[in-house]
Amino acid sequence: NAYNRLPEVWGGDADLWNPLRFFDDKQDVSVGVFSNLATFSGGVRSCVGWQFAIMELQVMLFGLVESFEFSLPPGGLDIQRIPSILMVPMIRGRPELGVQLPLVVKQRTTTLAV
Repeated sequence: NAYNRLPEVWGGDADLWNPLRFFDDKQDVSVGVFSNLATFSGGVRSCVGWQFAIMELQVMLFGLVESFEFSLPPGGLDIQRIPSILMVPMIRGRPELGVQLPLVVKQRTTTLAV
């Protein structure tokens, strides 16, 4: 089981997407410096560049969302999570395709209103 899904840390609903768990400042277990995630480690030996890394990801994500439209392919697919070194997405019943997460990406023709 991936560390960011451990029920001992995240509770009984560790496998469910629950964004509210990151808004509660009063956690019994603190595992990291950002949103209680272990990605940047924690404590006195945490990653010194974690704030820069977060800012860099935010800038990149904004650039992608501003320039492109993202959607699922027509007809929909049944995507399942497969545990590996990381959790990887695969199309259910099509293991011969390997790791897959089909996504339709189109360049935006209009700008976003900010």
